[in-house]
Amino acid sequence: MSFANTFSFSLVYYLLTLFAIESSFFVAFSYRQKFPTSYAHRFAITFGVLGVFRLIFPLVSLIFVGQTIQFEQVLVVISLGLLAWGFSPYFRNHPFVASTFIVINTSLVCVLLVVVVITTINISTLLLAWQLIIALLIIGSIAYKFNSNQVIVILAMLVFIIGSFAQLLLEPSQVFWVRLAEMIVYPMLWIAVYQDMFKSITVPLSKTQHLSAISHEQMDGLIDMFKATTHFTSSLDVDTIVDSAAESMVKTIEADLGAIILAEKEEPSQLRMRTIHNPCSDGRIASVLFPRNQNKIIKHALDNTTQVVINTIEDENPHIAFIMAMMGAEDEIGPLIFQPLILADKAIGIVIVGNPFNKRIFTYPEIELMKVIANYIAIAIGNAQTYNNLLAKSKKLRWTLRNHDLDASRRSATLEAELDQSRKTATMLSQQLAQQEKLVQEKESELLKLKKRIAKFEAKN
Repeated sequence: MSFANTFSFSLVYYLLTLFAIESSFFVAFSYRQKFPTSYAHRFAITFGVLGVFRLIFPLVSLIFVGQTIQFEQVLVVISLGLLAWGFSPYFRNHPFVASTFIVINTSLVCVLLVVVVITTINISTLLLAWQLIIALLIIGSIAYKFNSNQVIVILAMLVFIIGSFAQLLLEPSQVFWVRLAEMIVYPMLWIAVYQDMFKSITVPLSKTQHLSAISHEQMDGLIDMFKATTHFTSSLDVDTIVDSAAESMVKTIEADLGAIILAEKEEPSQLRMRTIHNPCSDGRIASVLFPRNQNKIIKHALDNTTQVVINTIEDENPHIAFIMAMMGAEDEIGPLIFQPLILADKAIGIVIVGNPFNKRIFTYPEIELMKVIANYIAIAIGNAQTYNNLLAKSKKLRWTLRNHDLDASRRSATLEAELDQSRKTATMLSQQLAQQEKLVQEKESELLKLKKRIAKFEAKN
């Protein structure tokens, strides 16, 4: 294997592995920017740190020319430890154990490296055995909680085990077979990362085909859709609509549970889970009020008015765990569909259905059916809200008119009382005037009599 030690082979090895590692990092990192899942976060950290080590260690090894191979073997041990931290389902579910493992593994191998530099002893066999143990640990942890998406990771680790075992048997003090294995392993891991990222959250882009090409399954779905919509489109009460819609959706696509979340009218930044249909729960689950920005998956679906389908679930995802807990499925994780309720190009809420109990993945017709049903739900809710707004305005106007009528009645009664009082006053005044007139007449009569008497008296004299 003389060409294994040539500069050309080493350059190809370093460039190929580094390119595969950095490609995996950028796939995970870019995906994490759009969908902040723990998978993407973990892979971004794994391959980001791995890339840094792959750049630093070869440069450091140039200082210690005689220990270059053992430097590289130490780098392989550290790399495998990082890969175990990133890909092991057990470590994902037990973050403290994972952190402890990565610290101990890296610290021990670095201590051994210092010992090698100081004493110049050869520990290649030990490091190769160490690599085999970690690779077997990765395979064992994946087998412990097997996922079909991780078949490529298992195959990659098997390739690495073959390479390390061949190196251990043939040339323990060299790195040709390990290098050859890594040149195959890291591109395979890039494929595994790509699959994990773009299969975990699926946003269907293909549109519904023409009705003549719809399969029997899709026709059944359409029939179920029409049956479902009749339950809630005939009502003008929002609570009745959301209750009926959630139940209809769950039954139509045969989901375990469903919920409808609407934005608060007075405070759109707050969301309220208005209804939850969970056949496994006793009684009605109380509604929950939470900020729009609290759950990143819901926020992404609402902000982009885009359906989000999650068929691959990580147990430790806090956003999904929060949703499941609200829907009455604590400690259960399963596929989910997040379908925004869009009215006039604006998201007024979101529909969530999930299968946390049976773990069944949603089919494409079910996903498309959710979009159509959600449109009907949004229209029904919009009609109900418009009706309720008009009803509220009508009641307000009725109260205003009633108050005006009451005020008018009060004013009319006051005026009538004043008029009655005026009449009484006028009557009293007329009576007084009549008395005065009578008195005047009497005085005039007396005056006339006096004049006659005076006239008689003057006539006598």
